[in-house]
Amino acid sequence: TIPRGVCYSQYPEITSSAQRHDYKREFDSDLRTYKQLCAEIDDINDELNKLSRELDMLNEGTSKYQAVAEEFNRLKDLKR
Repeated sequence: TIPRGVCYSQYPEITSSAQRHDYKREFDSDLRTYKQLCAEIDDINDELNKLSRELDMLNEGTSKYQAVAEEFNRLKDLKR
């Protein structure tokens, strides 16, 4: 049981403005990276949707279908 009035955190207490500045700089950098990755995933999802619609309109046995299916699977694997 946690004693009353005691707060536990997975992060250490910030004890100086320099430490706060360092954490903020690291957070901002990580946030930029996160947003870039989200944008890349959004682009991949858009392309997957486009390819899926294209596959629905193609005949399965054709070389065009095979090429689109391969690109679809390549992009799907990128998301993993």
